[in-house]
Amino acid sequence: MTKETLSKANVIVNELGWAEQVLYHIGHNHRLAFDFDTTKSCIEDHVRRKCPDWLKDIIAESIRQKVEEWKREFDEL
Repeated sequence: MTKETLSKANVIVNELGWAEQVLYHIGHNHRLAFDFDTTKSCIEDHVRRKCPDWLKDIIAESIRQKVEEWKREFDEL
């Protein structure tokens, strides 16, 4: 196994771990929100908006698809 292959495998393992955490978070009905940080007239403004359920479903499905892609890529290594 070359250094490049090992490095790529580590990246994939880290990405799979991130995906697992996000899917766990969504699956256990934890809050998912967006933070909007804007600066207007030298005053920072921080707005938090709840993520709608339809968008949570899209995010979760996209992550699941990416996980399958990462697993296939890892198996090919």
